[in-house]
Amino acid sequence: MKSKSTSFPALAKRAFGGLFLVVALLASSAMAIAAERVPYTYDQVIGFITNLHIMKIVTSNTVAPLMAQIVDGLIDHHSFSVILKDQLLHVRASRLSKEMKAADQVEEDLVRILYHTRLILPYYVTDASLGRYARKNGLYMKRHIARIYGSRAVTSRLTVLEQYPPADVAALVEVISNPDYGYAGYGATWASESFFKLHYDIRIVELAKRSIIVRLLGEEGMITLPETGYAVFRWSGAPSIPVDLRFTRWSFADMDALVALLDNPYYAEMARNQLRRMCPVD
Repeated sequence: MKSKSTSFPALAKRAFGGLFLVVALLASSAMAIAAERVPYTYDQVIGFITNLHIMKIVTSNTVAPLMAQIVDGLIDHHSFSVILKDQLLHVRASRLSKEMKAADQVEEDLVRILYHTRLILPYYVTDASLGRYARKNGLYMKRHIARIYGSRAVTSRLTVLEQYPPADVAALVEVISNPDYGYAGYGATWASESFFKLHYDIRIVELAKRSIIVRLLGEEGMITLPETGYAVFRWSGAPSIPVDLRFTRWSFADMDALVALLDNPYYAEMARNQLRRMCPVD
């Protein structure tokens, strides 16, 4: 019985093919490791913002890398975004405009969203004033916030979120939704804290109404879209006032946008799952 023989070219092809496969896998692993960014410290992010504002030569070469680091820092420290946003945005409008124009398009769009959705809340809120804001199902607050998020300056830029992976968008949603207390810091009273939380809940819902990416993350459980907000009166002990935040999350008007996401490397599968939920196939 003859043993099977293999020609040298075939052996070489098999050997080098395996070698190339190993090299490709190693290169892929190296790229993946390189892609894992080391989070910035909070002090580093403050330093980036400070350097941005004191920079004498404002050009794309000097600003773009720094603005990208600042956005990454906001993602890293989204829980402290109230302070970081104030540091970033509390500068002369002409200066901030020049900085945003010098940034790359993605970072410019994101910072402009932060700028146009900025809402500075009063530092000192009483139970009585909180109750006035929450009455009529929070009508005044809802209308005011809806006007902010419904402006073209915001809605025309929300597709920038498609450029970021889901975990980063989940952090950015918190950054965008957090209101401001300006220089005064966090609220001085329990009512101030409740006022802040109620504003946050309304803001994240208004953002979700206008961003299909935010709604997809809500469907996946990566962020929470509240159905009810509350004005809580811890000082007086009065009953909490609920504010209904429910809205129609999906309609056939969303179909085109979902189909467009089927080519997105981050959101294709989420969009496909939502399309299946909307148009189930037996």
